[in-house]
Amino acid sequence: MLAKIKHSLLLATIFLFNFLLILPSENPAFASANSIIGSWGYNAQGQVGDGTFYPRTTPYMIPNSGHVSSILAGPASSYGIADNGTLGDWGQDSSTGQLCDGQQLVNIYSPQVVSGITVTQLAAGNATLIYLKSDGTVWGCGRDDYGQLGQGVTHNYSLLNPVQVQGLSSIVHIAMGGSTGFAVKSDGTVYSWGSDACGVLGRYISGPFDYDPTPTVADQIGTPGFTSFSTSGSHGLGSKSDGSVWAWGCNNVGQLGNGSTDSNDHLVPGQVSNIGGVTQVSAGGTTSLALKSDGTIYGWGNNAYGQLGDNSTTNRTTPVRAGTISTGVEISAADGSDSYAVLSDGTVWDWGYGGYFTGCLGNGLNYDFNTPQQVFGLSGISHISAGGCHVLVLHL
Repeated sequence: MLAKIKHSLLLATIFLFNFLLILPSENPAFASANSIIGSWGYNAQGQVGDGTFYPRTTPYMIPNSGHVSSILAGPASSYGIADNGTLGDWGQDSSTGQLCDGQQLVNIYSPQVVSGITVTQLAAGNATLIYLKSDGTVWGCGRDDYGQLGQGVTHNYSLLNPVQVQGLSSIVHIAMGGSTGFAVKSDGTVYSWGSDACGVLGRYISGPFDYDPTPTVADQIGTPGFTSFSTSGSHGLGSKSDGSVWAWGCNNVGQLGNGSTDSNDHLVPGQVSNIGGVTQVSAGGTTSLALKSDGTIYGWGNNAYGQLGDNSTTNRTTPVRAGTISTGVEISAADGSDSYAVLSDGTVWDWGYGGYFTGCLGNGLNYDFNTPQQVFGLSGISHISAGGCHVLVLHL
């Protein structure tokens, strides 16, 4: 008991120290403030948005976040959508262009408004952003070396200004991971394009390359009726209205949840074993997470840093429960090796990789956690999004 008390006091002291280091600054990125974006973690490209490039090991609340309704943490960039659809972003932009601001000269260390762009949904991959407009079309910018911008050809340079993803209309949902993009039409049809690692495109592709730059119906996925959809770029996850979970792509560490591992391509979604009642899925790296309707969280796949939360570092080929959480309302699996959850009381919990002073877990410490632990100093949180090793949270 004494050790636990000392540990709690240490965390509280570290949080207070970091809080006192936060210097107020004016940031009119989203106009007046009625919501707050919090962030922490690795910050070399400015993805935390605190005006620096130093790791932020405890939560930083971005001043004047404004009327923000949605957030997205990409691998090294951050994004927010205002209530009126205005896009704000910050982080990696130098040489990549995924901030869609027409330049690739410097990284952006504080939130900026991207003029002329209004969006309803965002999805980010490896130095690439795609976004959905209210007219059902999909646009994007950034890297296109695997055809992840859906132009029908690849480019060995970044596209700095938004381009329309070809051949898509009536789109209601988008997803991206790595260099692979997905779009779901209003009739449930799934389209895919970009990199095809382990058959993650969900269809056969012709030619000598392991990518396809043309958005095409993922006929092996079909019209599955997914209510939640996520991809890491090497595997995909989807949950249905009946609570079942389906997975496809790579399975080298059991991320497909079928009780085995292999090095085969899995184009056709297979049902994940021993789990039901799922309302949300999240694919990150080679790890899979699922949130059930009863508020419990389960994971499978890579567990090298404890990111499954089952008090071990053993990879799992079928779902295991993450700690004792029973009131989860949202989950996010990082592209790296961390897992995050928002609970019904507005608190944030995380587990997984926390080393080398990266700040991934937001607790000010420098070691991993293989069971969920609370992130101090946060309450009233409604949404969370995890990037490579940085996190965004939204307080409405």
